[in-house]
Amino acid sequence: MKKTFLKNASRLLMLTALSTITLFTSCEKEGLEIFDQQEIISKQTRDTYLNLPHDQINSKGLVPVGLAGKVFLRDIKIFYNQVPQEWVTPTNRALTEWSSFNNLLNMRRVFSRADADIVISGEAEIGLNSSPAGADFPDVANGPVGKFVTINLNYDDNQNLALTPNLRYYIMTHELGHNLGLTHFDPIGFMAPNFTEVHENWGGISPTEANTISETLFPIDPR
Repeated sequence: MKKTFLKNASRLLMLTALSTITLFTSCEKEGLEIFDQQEIISKQTRDTYLNLPHDQINSKGLVPVGLAGKVFLRDIKIFYNQVPQEWVTPTNRALTEWSSFNNLLNMRRVFSRADADIVISGEAEIGLNSSPAGADFPDVANGPVGKFVTINLNYDDNQNLALTPNLRYYIMTHELGHNLGLTHFDPIGFMAPNFTEVHENWGGISPTEANTISETLFPIDPR
């Protein structure tokens, strides 16, 4: 009887240990998957930021490698990852703005991160209280669009220009331009590295800017 009890107790301890190991492994795997989904977006790693001193604008010290390829501009799918409510409508307007000026480029919202080309997230960017947002350039010339836009939750309205819906619309249009490969030095008004209260009255991409963007992103093959 005693041997049987000890045998059953040993078996129970072994099953408990195996269950614990399985649970730990499952949690660890799930944690890694969550980290993969979150990427590194909350660690101040965007390629470029708006409204910072000139020497801080390109945070990683990278030189843009070039524009996204034309084939990748036809249907740009964008996922909103915890985008603050006050940014949703301005972001929707920015997608519409980019989709309206040229029939060769389209941006649309999707509801699955796995389907997205660009992820827009609301994150607290450490040490960047004066910048409302940042974005990534394409990784390679003629390749896919830049993958991320970060809305900076640490932007301080009390120490900087307070953001209105129209300013958010302007800022998001600007950041999505970086995803396409446009820089602060392109001759496109809304791609300038800073914004002011004047941009409160921004009326969207002008015909002149639309022509410049079309010539930049969709150059005519000379052959």
